[in-house]
Amino acid sequence: MEIRKPELTEKEKKLGNEIHRILMSHDKPITKEFICQSLGWEYNSSTERKVRDLLSKIAKVKPLISTSDQKGYYIARKKEDLEAVKHQWIEHNKRVAEINDRIAPLQKFIEMYEEK
Repeated sequence: MEIRKPELTEKEKKLGNEIHRILMSHDKPITKEFICQSLGWEYNSSTERKVRDLLSKIAKVKPLISTSDQKGYYIARKKEDLEAVKHQWIEHNKRVAEINDRIAPLQKFIEMYEEK
């Protein structure tokens, strides 16, 4: 059985498209707070989470840049963004390696107690 988040609702798709439009209308990184304000939302933990979830969806289809050394998000769209894209790629690869390292003890536990 595979556990997955549900697909996007039509409302979420529209919000995702609106966030994409906001991102594309800026040449510099913009914050989640700015995105909330642009959507007419109060910035709080609930709206921040909604924006973060939708940014995650956008990042699966667009080169979304959000590195640890800068505040905010933007979509790479010109040659000058190449270094930022490479930097983002490196950060993602480090996270993947960290997650893979954490899987080994879980696998060992499962193998120890799972019926064969």
